[in-house]
Amino acid sequence: TAPSTVEQAPVGQEGWEVWLCSPWFVGRIEDTAFDRYFELHAYSCMTKGEQRDFLGWLEKSGKPVYTFDDLKIPNQVRYPRKEVEASLTAQGFYTSTVAWMQALAIWEHSQGQLVERINISGVDMSTDGEYAAQKPGCLHFISVARMVGIQVEIPVRSELHKVAPSYPDGHESPFIRE
Repeated sequence: TAPSTVEQAPVGQEGWEVWLCSPWFVGRIEDTAFDRYFELHAYSCMTKGEQRDFLGWLEKSGKPVYTFDDLKIPNQVRYPRKEVEASLTAQGFYTSTVAWMQALAIWEHSQGQLVERINISGVDMSTDGEYAAQKPGCLHFISVARMVGIQVEIPVRSELHKVAPSYPDGHESPFIRE
């Protein structure tokens, strides 16, 4: 939902399957404009306040909703967590729903499904705190996807392009650089 790039997602474009993961899309996108939804939070989180309406929206969409927990909706699909983790052995990099989404695409690619490219629009991870801790996982799975032959598209304005320089380049200490 990062405003800098969310509008650049290939929604409605032929050849793309659209995956979402934020309640921000309720009322902003047609139910038919996406193919899969990812809600990896616990059911107990989903039954509080406005989240109850969101759960209803997910059910009404009729689209597959990938979950870890039982959300008590008929269109939920259990995320193949054990299989993905065993296949990718990326402990410490499953830092966000976006990372889990990327991991699933890579896993599906390894299972022979046609995953040629991934577009990561609406994802910046540019702030401190929560996103700062989540960004390394997203960057890790971008690298893994590319290593297995999946083309990864990231909008030019995305903060995902802003990464620390390779060590020791860009470090202040003269002892590191010399």
